[in-house]
Amino acid sequence: MKQIALCSAFLLSVASIGASASEFDGTYVGVNLGHNRAAMDSNPIKNSTYLGLKAGYNWDLGGLVLGGEVFVANHISSYTGPDEGATARFGLPVNLWLPYVKLGVVGNDPGYRAYGGLGVAYALGGRWSANAEWTADSRKIDGVSYKNNNISIGLNFSLDTVCNCIMSPVAAISASAAHSPATRAAEEKAAARSVYRIFF
Repeated sequence: MKQIALCSAFLLSVASIGASASEFDGTYVGVNLGHNRAAMDSNPIKNSTYLGLKAGYNWDLGGLVLGGEVFVANHISSYTGPDEGATARFGLPVNLWLPYVKLGVVGNDPGYRAYGGLGVAYALGGRWSANAEWTADSRKIDGVSYKNNNISIGLNFSLDTVCNCIMSPVAAISASAAHSPATRAAEEKAAARSVYRIFF
């Protein structure tokens, strides 16, 4: 309950800033680099660094971004994990920024736990965005309490942007079919350069 109240207060605090058109709509994949702080009853605290993978989709509803994400967090030196999970994301876009909350489930060994956190993403360019977030989960399983706190940074790649960049040159090539051979050849070269620039 405390995590939900904190998340709600976080979103309300940025709501008055105002929002513009979202830069985060669509499908994305990404990687995380995180620090895990794990506790299990009276055992010593464990600290470890881990890598993670994620994939998700965001819906821009005009001033509100709703998203779903699946992920894996490979903190094998923790009392739990490697973990996998699914979360819902609720964000308020502010120009190139997206503050958000996450609520979902995470688990594997020793079991699945409630999961939540706060984060902020920043649009770096047409295809890339970066994010930083804090997440936490806890559960008592067979009389043993497990708690995790994670701080991570991530890099995300928009798959929708790739599709748009590829389809536009393809459409241009199709439209040029009725042009002269010389004009068509020039347009095909320009389209090929556009596809090349998708990743560079």
